[in-house]
Amino acid sequence: MIDFFFLFRFKEEAFAERLKELRTSRGLTLEALAKKVNATKAAIGNFENGNKKPSLDALVALADYFEVSLDYLTGRTDCPRILVLHDGKPVIVDQIVRLDEKDIGTENEES
Repeated sequence: MIDFFFLFRFKEEAFAERLKELRTSRGLTLEALAKKVNATKAAIGNFENGNKKPSLDALVALADYFEVSLDYLTGRTDCPRILVLHDGKPVIVDQIVRLDEKDIGTENEES
């Protein structure tokens, strides 16, 4: 059996700057953002100051809340929107639609 692991690297300064810019552009305090993503005020402050790296769960929560890609949030791209391929061409996703398990189960049963 082979064990796999993934090394997730990102530009820490870009992440800190982008997180602060996203938060302040929406008029959120550290505390307000922390509540939205189930984190602490101190954790958000530490992320913005570059004192602490976020977990993958925290990154996903932040990217989901701000509706930006993980690549944008972590400084791997300058395009904040999520790109998907449609008929072999990149398309920008304007809105993220989330389905819960009930929606997915209902959709599958009707097919």
